[in-house]
Amino acid sequence: MKRSTFQRILAVIACLAIFCACLAGCSSKTSNSGEPAATTETSNGSAETAATESTGGYKETVTVALPEDITNLDVQESNATMNLVIQQCIHDPLIKLSADGQSFECKVAESYEQTSDTTWQFNIRKGIKFHNGNELTADDVLFTFERAVNSGAANDKVAMITAVNKIDDYTVEIVLEDQISDILYYIAYPTLGILNKAAVEADEANGYTIGCGPYVFDSWSNGDNITMHAFEDYYGGVKPTKNLTFRIMPEASSRVIALQTGEVDVCIDPPAIELSHIAEDSNLSLLQVSSERMHYLAFNMSGEPFGSNQKLRQAIAMAINKDNIITVASEGLGTPAVTFFSQGYGYYDGYDPYPYDVEKAKALLAEAGYPDGLTFTLYYAGSLKELMSQVIQSNLKEIGVNVNIEELETAALKSKLKEGDYEACVYAWANDSAGPDNNVRPLFRTGSSSNRTHYSDEYIDNLMDEALKETDSDKRLEMYKEIQTYILDACPIVPCFYETISVGTNAKLQGFQPDTSGLHRFYDCYIEQ
Repeated sequence: MKRSTFQRILAVIACLAIFCACLAGCSSKTSNSGEPAATTETSNGSAETAATESTGGYKETVTVALPEDITNLDVQESNATMNLVIQQCIHDPLIKLSADGQSFECKVAESYEQTSDTTWQFNIRKGIKFHNGNELTADDVLFTFERAVNSGAANDKVAMITAVNKIDDYTVEIVLEDQISDILYYIAYPTLGILNKAAVEADEANGYTIGCGPYVFDSWSNGDNITMHAFEDYYGGVKPTKNLTFRIMPEASSRVIALQTGEVDVCIDPPAIELSHIAEDSNLSLLQVSSERMHYLAFNMSGEPFGSNQKLRQAIAMAINKDNIITVASEGLGTPAVTFFSQGYGYYDGYDPYPYDVEKAKALLAEAGYPDGLTFTLYYAGSLKELMSQVIQSNLKEIGVNVNIEELETAALKSKLKEGDYEACVYAWANDSAGPDNNVRPLFRTGSSSNRTHYSDEYIDNLMDEALKETDSDKRLEMYKEIQTYILDACPIVPCFYETISVGTNAKLQGFQPDTSGLHRFYDCYIEQ
């Protein structure tokens, strides 16, 4: 399907807008800032500065109800959404993508510049303190990037970096293997929050909880809560909310009740059926944003019955009614997904290889060698995924496929997927770094920690690398179009829908807007007394 000239112009204009914003912000100097994708729709605004304008007193503790627990406290070992929600309160990277996705903000780095096609220089703020009182220097930056190479969740962010050199105590040079268009997005990713070298080396089991971010980690009671307090010596200024408490509340209705009774101040992902009740309550606010969070069905490409049977995967894909999933699982709030690039990106072209068609699905199933159907187990975690799984189960029954659905805790499901010990599962992915490469590399690159399907294709691996290095916008558009077409034909996943992200809050909560990827920023929220 050809992309229209108008769509190309929009994509290029969006890229130029971010390019200009990057040049203007954070005292950055670049000879080539790369070619970011068109930015996504978001309601995020200037939450990070709003709190500083108030002169009143603040509620001492803001409590947030999370839909699931975190899996660990090492910022480099998990990119699960709830993990990163917590970690970005504790750790700061060199730079950070702004809340509206339009520019990069300086954090640990006070300025940066591109000194050649393959080198970037970052100038570190002097006087930054870690939570243990140590001063942050170039040695900590080098340690962070070197440790990331062998990590479970930050390795793909540094894969294209060949060296990180210390120029002096407050200057580092990052050397790339080639010109990389999306490199700033990766350097800004939360998994590259700067670690305290001395703390980690002294205590490998807990030292990674020492950050330089706005909040200091206090405790994690598995399955119950995570607590932290404002860092008095934060280089960006002490935050108005003294304590942040994150309650683990997997039961969606319990989160809503806790919000309504004032037990919590924020409810992440309230069930769709409760949204009208939140909106109608004068003591509460309902915040919503069209998201980049894609819910999908994943096949285990390293095992049977799906790994070696493309037609079987395609038959399943064509039998799934995505509109039905949105209606049942999300009360009609969401957008059907036909590819893993959402419509907010300039690289999306609307190609749909698997329209819902029961008869064609039956024919493909017979061609795949299963004229009488088959039985497999579908794993999931969470209430939304439960409803999604039930719809898929019902859809596939129409073509003679029996699906046993089984719920697991998030950590147990991730372990099963990592080991390849499953047939199929429903999962979610959000491009929370905004660069186009992050739509494909984590999900489909051989060996990626987020490659839940264990998909591996040398041609796609190479094409991803070429697209990442390409600076010509038209050529890059064509490369990502080819990547989408090729992977969708292979069908390791079935993109189902992009959800509308909802967050219920105390009506007095300020300094917060929901993030389009679900990576919500709570470090600036506050409630005036």
